[in-house]
Amino acid sequence: DLREFFASGSKISFAKHGRPRVSVLLVLFNQAGFTLECLRALQAIEDVTLEVVIVDNESTDETSRLLQCVDGARVLANENNHGFVRAVNQAAKEACGEFLLLLNNDAVPRPGSLERALETLESSADIGAVGARLILPNGTVQEAGSIIWSDATCMGYGRGLPEEYFECMFRRDVDYCSGAFLLIRRNQFEQMGGFDECFSPAYYEETDFCTRLWANGFRVVFDPRVVVDHFEFASSLNRSATRELHERDSKLFRSKHATILLNQSAHGPGSHFRARSKRTTRGNVLFLDDLVPLAARGSGCPRALSLLMSMHRSGYFVTFWPLRQFEESLEASYHVLPREMEVVIGLPDTALREFLEERAGFYDTIFVSRPQNMEKIAKIQQGSPRLFEGLGIIYDAEAIFSVRETGKAEVSGTPLSLRQAEALLNEELQLAESAAAISVTSKADEGVYRSRGFHNVYVLGGAIPATPHSNPFESRHGILFVGRLLENDSPNTDSLLWFLMKVLPEIRRILGEKVHINILGANTHSVLHTFQDGAFKLRGPIDDLTPWYGQSRIFIAPTRFAAGIPIKVVEAAANGLPVVATNTLAGQLGWEHGVDLLASDDPHTFAAHCVRLYSDEELWNSIRDSALKKICEDYSEDLQTKRLKELLSLASRKPPSDKFD
Repeated sequence: DLREFFASGSKISFAKHGRPRVSVLLVLFNQAGFTLECLRALQAIEDVTLEVVIVDNESTDETSRLLQCVDGARVLANENNHGFVRAVNQAAKEACGEFLLLLNNDAVPRPGSLERALETLESSADIGAVGARLILPNGTVQEAGSIIWSDATCMGYGRGLPEEYFECMFRRDVDYCSGAFLLIRRNQFEQMGGFDECFSPAYYEETDFCTRLWANGFRVVFDPRVVVDHFEFASSLNRSATRELHERDSKLFRSKHATILLNQSAHGPGSHFRARSKRTTRGNVLFLDDLVPLAARGSGCPRALSLLMSMHRSGYFVTFWPLRQFEESLEASYHVLPREMEVVIGLPDTALREFLEERAGFYDTIFVSRPQNMEKIAKIQQGSPRLFEGLGIIYDAEAIFSVRETGKAEVSGTPLSLRQAEALLNEELQLAESAAAISVTSKADEGVYRSRGFHNVYVLGGAIPATPHSNPFESRHGILFVGRLLENDSPNTDSLLWFLMKVLPEIRRILGEKVHINILGANTHSVLHTFQDGAFKLRGPIDDLTPWYGQSRIFIAPTRFAAGIPIKVVEAAANGLPVVATNTLAGQLGWEHGVDLLASDDPHTFAAHCVRLYSDEELWNSIRDSALKKICEDYSEDLQTKRLKELLSLASRKPPSDKFD
């Protein structure tokens, strides 16, 4: 590449800016080919104004010829090799940018990396430095943040793992990040006296600088979105000299920071999981569920997302593992989940036992949603009880699903006997026997568990804010239904077929054909496609339901068998859309017919309720206001956070203190 570049007569040009945002500091000592690739990557950056300050430490290869082909950069040529540390300080004194990017000449930032690093650094005034995910030429991780052990030795976290392995893909505070790519504030670098030249010519200088940042109250953040290809040791001395410098500087660092090292972790089996993150948390939680909680999926996903967010905001470190769908992309997961949350993507559920063995002693609590996942945990616990010593299990039952199966059998015309229904219920409740605590979505399910001798039972319905749309009654039109319709025997499909065949004709007979039904949700395999009726429209999955809540006049939930609470009803009411539902759902919610909603299981009465609510503005406003009050009382974020803290504290045997770092 270098030969071809010289032969082409090309130039690498950088625009000059009076006040560049970033000054890139490059220290060169030979390796002109690597420098060319690094400069090309910098030249390609368009969204950040930058200047390039180059210090050439007496290179003897074609570096000087290359630098003659660079326009717009500030080049400082040293007659002697000053070493990396002194050369960085030399370059920093010449820099004009608000930020400094320390960059090795054998490091090539991928497109968008500098922009993302800037975004993170500017996101909080207490962030002092941002580092990158360094990728080796063989496609494995060199470093995803680094750890300083109590003996002053260091470790690049994630070394040897595939470059997008989930362990390396969440943002976190770390002891330090490699100076191969380190973005910092120029004024801070100057105030701290730059790199300590006692570490000259190189090694431990960025370790020392980041340690001093922490000592001065500033965080060092590893951002996995910042990706740099790094040809490790290409800019170094020979391996023997490198080892000698490391040993010397390790002793210097140990002497300089002896007090700080007393609080660092000791290197041992599994210790890197705790040491990989700098900040203290309330506790470490492994959250097991079926799917990444994308709101459009329904099936409890909105509630799962609400619980995950509450844990995160409350100061817990969460590893989230969607056991059923491990082909989900990490990027899609982080569209809804915080970047600071570890998301396990790419492992099959059969790896769960090995995962727990590898991380033995790391988690305080396992939060297990849904019966099928609790079965997996119970089986592992029976075979390897030692893995669960000191580890609290919360069974997030969510609902008593056997109730739904009993209801399904009844509406299908083949009801279960009392003995069959009781056996089904007992089998499900037995799953909770090994749990330290149980969470459910409704008071009715809480009562069932307590009646069977379970005591640590909490109601966690989810945090859903009341955000009513301002559109008045007269400007709204149409009836809204929301639900996934992927299986022909699901509660959603059954309910909608019942409504379309037995309720809608009565509504249209009274209100006329002007009333239309909008059906929102995935419906690719639904029998509903066989219907040919202009009265309703299958709209498919909708990411943002807010406009539909604002333009519709009433919401219907004709569910005939279900478990837990109907989140879609709660969300509709929270958005100020009054609801007509079945008695089944009204009972699960604990809402009163005629006050908080209108409810009936009879198709003619259900139709009459829809007509009345659709036509009576006074009733519409009354139901709307009462339901909003229920939302504020039962689904507030404060209430959920309080209960969740109590639940996690009970399971982990830790007090629910609000004091943590």
